[in-house]
Amino acid sequence: MHTYHMFLNLWVNVSQVSTLLLTKTKTEFFEITKPPPRRIDFGITKMKINDTHLTIEQPRRGFDNIYIKGITAKNLAYYPSIFIDHVFERDLSRIYEVEEKMKMFAVADYVLISENLSVISISFKKVVPSGKMYIYIDGPNKFCEILYNDEGFVGFGNCFNAKMSLGKQPIKLVFDYINSTSIEYLSEYFLNRTKLTDINEFGSFILDWFEKNVKPCHDKNPYVTYDPTTFFNLRKGVCRDYAVFTAAALIASGFREASFIYFMTDAGGHVTAAVEINGTLFIIDGALRVRSENFPKELSNELRLGLIEWSDYQQYVFANSHLKAPILLVKVSMEDKLPRIELHNYDDLDEFNKKYSDSYPFDETPAEILFESLKRAANKTGARFFSNCVDLYRQARDAGVGTSLPFDRFRMFYVYNPVIRKYIEREFERILIEKIKQFESENNVTVAYVCYDPCHERYLGAYDGLERTIGFEIFGRRPSS
Repeated sequence: MHTYHMFLNLWVNVSQVSTLLLTKTKTEFFEITKPPPRRIDFGITKMKINDTHLTIEQPRRGFDNIYIKGITAKNLAYYPSIFIDHVFERDLSRIYEVEEKMKMFAVADYVLISENLSVISISFKKVVPSGKMYIYIDGPNKFCEILYNDEGFVGFGNCFNAKMSLGKQPIKLVFDYINSTSIEYLSEYFLNRTKLTDINEFGSFILDWFEKNVKPCHDKNPYVTYDPTTFFNLRKGVCRDYAVFTAAALIASGFREASFIYFMTDAGGHVTAAVEINGTLFIIDGALRVRSENFPKELSNELRLGLIEWSDYQQYVFANSHLKAPILLVKVSMEDKLPRIELHNYDDLDEFNKKYSDSYPFDETPAEILFESLKRAANKTGARFFSNCVDLYRQARDAGVGTSLPFDRFRMFYVYNPVIRKYIEREFERILIEKIKQFESENNVTVAYVCYDPCHERYLGAYDGLERTIGFEIFGRRPSS
């Protein structure tokens, strides 16, 4: 017969203050001659344990009545703004309570919040080493110890009655902002009742809107996230505001499901919206458009795309920022009038990348797309297009054209995926038109000729090796004085 030792700390509530204030009164050792239970049923709350995970289920929406003590999370400072909206100026005494509640979601391997079922699963890896783990369930007012050793969870210890004040301040999950009210509002005022269920059309529409209308907001309260309606009217915010708005707009536009991805970089945390199409995860990052003027010139064209496959987003956009775990993937869909929230927590970046591997490893944009985009850009600006620069050199010389403007190159052809072909074609054309007009303005010329050169190489100091580039050259004639 196995003998289990349980180390039990008894706690009592000594003050009805706004934060949970507990004091240790007694420590006892018990010898248990039979294995502790691995399942507990409190009616509306059911809990079970195996060696690796604690799982809690409730046949209703949310875990407002659950409090867990004895879990830890990495980089906790970044998590509240991702999960919870809370204005601390209104009630500073709730900081501890809010962060402890938030920690439950931050450390969970899996969370499901739907209309009639909520599930949360917490890994043994998230237990505080050499500490204690307890769970309190409001309603039955039960306080239960969770037993574990160095190898994993053992079972449930004693449960006893304990009434605690966890506060009545509402704690809002930012994902709840995606609801029938916000979706109806965006459908009416943002989308004008248009359904953009093609990712190319949706990406072009929303990212153009970000670039033309939204300004970054650097003095914003880090614990406040704007709901989609507020953001649409303020038109300023930070990455999590862009992500919530984009996810709500995706669903309002007719997509069945939208996602958030939160990850760490050397510069801190970042969150962006995403959508999964046939198993491939595509990022829609409004921050790339809002901040595009701050990017280095040689990188700005590539980074401003905004719609990009996850593998390329990681490889090129964050090439120098060292994207790293934890990765939090939150999937949101509508269930009746409320969001169905499913959270997956990845402590291993390789594990996440294995699930969402590069579906188009070649990455390079086909030459014909670049060729046709430049041709359309030339036609729309009134310039004559040549399929290669050698022919243009001859004709420009014979015509006596007096100005040759600098050759320009693009790194943007490393982020291609056939699913977003139409979007990339459109973005190439739009940016090329901007560059032609910019050349005209800066050099006081009217562009007469544009040519295409498909095979140039140059060395970039910030990157390894030679980089092949697609380029074009513009010839113009100065207006006569």
